[in-house]
Amino acid sequence: MQRQELIRRIKRAGRLLLSGRESRFYDDELIGFDLKPLAPVAERAQTGRRLNILTTTLSESAAFGGLATLIDLPLQVFANSLAQAGWRLRFINLDTAPAADDDISLKYANRHGIAPDLVSAQHGGGAGAPVPVGPGDVFLGSLWHSLHAALPLMRFQHDTFGGNRMPYVSLVQDYEAGFHPWSSAFMLARASYDVDWPRVLIFNSRELADYYAAQGHVSEPAVAFKPVMNHALLEGLRADGPPPKERRILFYGRPEQRRNCFFLARRAFEIWAETYADAGKWQVISVGAEHDAFPLANGATCTVLGKLTLEQYSDELHRAGVGMSLMASPHPSYPPLEMAHFGALTITNSFDSKNLTGWHDNFTSVDVPDPETLAAALTDCCKRFAADPEAGRRTKTNRPHYLAGHDDSTLTDIGAMILKAVT
Repeated sequence: MQRQELIRRIKRAGRLLLSGRESRFYDDELIGFDLKPLAPVAERAQTGRRLNILTTTLSESAAFGGLATLIDLPLQVFANSLAQAGWRLRFINLDTAPAADDDISLKYANRHGIAPDLVSAQHGGGAGAPVPVGPGDVFLGSLWHSLHAALPLMRFQHDTFGGNRMPYVSLVQDYEAGFHPWSSAFMLARASYDVDWPRVLIFNSRELADYYAAQGHVSEPAVAFKPVMNHALLEGLRADGPPPKERRILFYGRPEQRRNCFFLARRAFEIWAETYADAGKWQVISVGAEHDAFPLANGATCTVLGKLTLEQYSDELHRAGVGMSLMASPHPSYPPLEMAHFGALTITNSFDSKNLTGWHDNFTSVDVPDPETLAAALTDCCKRFAADPEAGRRTKTNRPHYLAGHDDSTLTDIGAMILKAVT
């Protein structure tokens, strides 16, 4: 029995034991109630302003995509404006402390020139863990359930010290209610967007901000920033002497994350291998999560690399001639942007108002992402690559900011919004 099948059967048995019946939505039901309440304690000596970042880990080996943004963006805002205003910054890490050489907060703070004495961290914030709260603390989180962890702290702060209620700073990186089927978790996630507590909103892309507002949620005050490439990947992109492009299709394969549409992509690969005469000359390389390799016809192969280091991922991006990354979400998503900017002819899907063809000429964005249409797009990209393997590297980005990092004006706008909200 293969590993993934064994895991699936164990999970199914666990559902039967715990709920008395097999439930497709069991995990999603639990997440809404498996929250980690934090126990606030008064810290009267902490009178100045302090920005508190709620995070699930500070381990660099686990900090990819949205988690890296959650850690890095507030540090940039802090360095740009809050530090000059006399603020301090604290990470409230719900995980245990990482090893010193694996602590991403220290690495990022040093990169942005932040004095070590201005940044602190509290680790291991499990259920009932005491969290010192002062009158000047402001809390920032990204996951929808981070708000539920922060609310007891903010209510305690207001009850203990009086004054105006401190706003919650919400870094919105996706429409997270869509992560769950219609369920308790779905309802709780949507409720977190409309909670009766002052908030300021930071949106990870204009596309996401527009979708959020279209769902009827209060979306002001807010700043929407433009996604940028991860710093380590950007260094890899700019490195001299990249390896030649190969007949490799880099696939962002995460079966456990519904929004990445793994099974839709898998069926598209199966049809592509059955119908494309030269499929046997290609390798499908799946990255992102461990799963069983799926068989493909006519000599095509699927190799599963799972989760990679940024250095390993950068190497795969350099070598891939074609990319496939799907996302059932209004957020642009990091992997397809990375694939296209590393020169891969990249297939992704449109969603509502999201269409990535405006970001880079290497994109093929499928409006109706059924398996047959995706398979046809794969065949087209493979043929284009075969005709000119280096064509993808000669194209240019249509969004120069993506390779330039967050501009100071956006960081200043976010800092000004936070400062105004607490006065």
